[in-house]
Amino acid sequence: MAVTMNDVARAAGVLLKTVSNVLNDYEFIRPATRQRVQDAIAELGYEANLTARSLRSGKTRMLGLMLSDLAAPYYAELASRVMTAAERRGYRVLVEQSVALEANELGALQGPLRQLTDGLLFTPLVVGADAVASHRGTKPVVLLGEHILDSRLDLVTMRNRDAAHSLAAHLLAGGRRRIAVLGARPGESAGAAGRHA
Repeated sequence: MAVTMNDVARAAGVLLKTVSNVLNDYEFIRPATRQRVQDAIAELGYEANLTARSLRSGKTRMLGLMLSDLAAPYYAELASRVMTAAERRGYRVLVEQSVALEANELGALQGPLRQLTDGLLFTPLVVGADAVASHRGTKPVVLLGEHILDSRLDLVTMRNRDAAHSLAAHLLAGGRRRIAVLGARPGESAGAAGRHA
């Protein structure tokens, strides 16, 4: 049978609320009391029931991250940075990849990833703004990248045009005259692969 918070409270000789305060890292607990509770937790092998905690608080302290393909270095680095930033704020990140399939992208908006998390960071490549707007539900959704540019949706993007301009200026200043850009996909938005004369 699973060890409960009541078992920990009895073993430590404290109230149930004190065990809860220690588990939630409440700062106004005497060090000796905190140590007794932590010792009881270790001795009994108590593990917090995160499902019950999230039901009480309405928060999971989990974020969803839906990326296209984790084999791509850009997405792998992005996932690493998101996870590091989330951890500094007390969150964990559940990462999934869509492999640019519509069913997977819609699933990110409506499926288990949304139910298990407090918010979603999302790089849609297939679904459009209308689908995201109509399926996003009540939890926060933040789009990453330039594939959808729509004022109804929260978006984090890069200044690709400024970066491309700086890169071209650098190459031209170095005497280069024949410059090619590779990597744009057919149908990409001007925000992602725009041309400038």
